[in-house]
Amino acid sequence: MGKYIFDLNKIQEGDILLLNVDPRISAIMNEKTGSVYHHAMLYTGGSSHIHSNKGPGVQAENTVRMLFHDKDAAIALRLKNALHNHLLGNIIDNARTKIGTEYSGAEAKRTILRRNEDEFEPNRQFCTRFVAQAFADGGLKIVEDANYCTPFDLANSDVFTIIKNVLKEANAEELEYASEENTLPSQQIDIHNHILSRAREMTGSDIQTINQLTEFLISHPEYDKEITTMIKKSGYLQMWEKDMHKNPAYYDFNVFTKDIDKKKWVSASIQLAEVAEDNMYRYETNLYVYRQQYKVKPLEYIDVHIKLYEKLIEVTAKMMSVAKQLQAAIDE
Repeated sequence: MGKYIFDLNKIQEGDILLLNVDPRISAIMNEKTGSVYHHAMLYTGGSSHIHSNKGPGVQAENTVRMLFHDKDAAIALRLKNALHNHLLGNIIDNARTKIGTEYSGAEAKRTILRRNEDEFEPNRQFCTRFVAQAFADGGLKIVEDANYCTPFDLANSDVFTIIKNVLKEANAEELEYASEENTLPSQQIDIHNHILSRAREMTGSDIQTINQLTEFLISHPEYDKEITTMIKKSGYLQMWEKDMHKNPAYYDFNVFTKDIDKKKWVSASIQLAEVAEDNMYRYETNLYVYRQQYKVKPLEYIDVHIKLYEKLIEVTAKMMSVAKQLQAAIDE
């Protein structure tokens, strides 16, 4: 039996990806909601998606590292009305602000069980709430209740058209890449979650995201030094160095042309440019926001983030340069 991966030529930025990978859960979901799909993710482009999952909570992960045993294990939901596409940038930005938020199984169960609104936990996520809220916060209502919805509700939304056959059989190289151990993303998730967990312990406040931590410190500057010291010790400010060490070809054209097969240059240059452009937009936006916040409240916490994003922009410029040089070499 073959193994399947997402075909990046079949999915687009802003697609909601619905999965059916656990027969037991699918059977339960089908009985309770009428849908065999039991997990939802938001594809953000550049072979990345964001989702809310048990354990790590809301996190960004690599889409092409996912392996499936059934070619029909996934579908994509795509906006029907192209006039709504201009909202996708805001939708994805809103999704990213939720990274780090803890997963709530109790809240997920309330989508199919009789729920008590008095028990509503707005500062927690599960997969369908996460994607529905990202769209709602970005200016587009896709279901009746973004706080409590199921994969069935998403798949039957009038806003979307269903895209099938989004998986392809993995070749040997793709299978090797998807199967290889890649500890860097898990390290990043662990560090990120460690910071938020320690921040909750230090402050006694229900801080679920970096944005919430920033807002808290602006209102409670007495925690600035303690929180900043913890962040400096966590390795959070050096994560970019680990990526450069692991993937030197992305940042040096000579290394790229030496290490990467010429047959892969075209696809690699497109993906590298897409990732670099997306990163640059995010980093420049975050840098601008932190600089504005520093004018109002000159915290050490904000200062270290300003320096971090200045460095990330510098590093991303190298990635963009590699993509441009690569494209020029292809065109010759």
